[in-house]
Amino acid sequence: MITFPLKFILVLLGTFFIGVILTPLVRLLAFKIGAVDYPNARRINKKPMPSSGGLAIVIAFTVSTLVFMPQIVQVQLLAQSYLEYVWPVVLGGLIIAATGLIDDRELSPALKMSGIVLAASLIWFLTDFRLDDFKIPFGGPFLHFAPWLSYILTVIWIISITNAVNLIDGLDGLVSGVSIISLVTMGIVSYFFLPGHHLFLTLTIFVLVMSIAGFFPY
Repeated sequence: MITFPLKFILVLLGTFFIGVILTPLVRLLAFKIGAVDYPNARRINKKPMPSSGGLAIVIAFTVSTLVFMPQIVQVQLLAQSYLEYVWPVVLGGLIIAATGLIDDRELSPALKMSGIVLAASLIWFLTDFRLDDFKIPFGGPFLHFAPWLSYILTVIWIISITNAVNLIDGLDGLVSGVSIISLVTMGIVSYFFLPGHHLFLTLTIFVLVMSIAGFFPY
């Protein structure tokens, strides 16, 4: 059974407060750089709304995973430290976040897609987060994919999830609420039902939950 030390609880709280503190600062930055949704026929907001709040989430997650977490997670799993495990994920996330930030000032669909494909490609090449196989439900066969097919399916999956989240970003708290619910579910599954070497996955999921939670009050 995985146990969470007090130091990890403190990191989660620290991650939350980073998000709480950064969100109003990011709001000011959004107005300064013009990353604002103004009321129009396609939008429901009645006043100018900053559109870069996710930047606070990204910064909180990045600081926590690259600075705080490696200090408290001393165990190495599969000959891999926590920092070695998480930095490619953070890099992919930063690329997508940068793409979204630039897109707030209007980015062409092709360039926007290129940013997501680049991030997804790095995830496939640098981590084991891949769609290498798939179990058909209800007693079906276990499918194993060739590397080229695994790459294509992984990139399509990341593109699909990224754009699905982007498309529901229309009401206050909708994306952050849905994301927290989804992530907590995945964190519980990884904690109770996956083998012990998924410790890093469980920890990373809950760091991301608290990064989003710091934004959620706004």
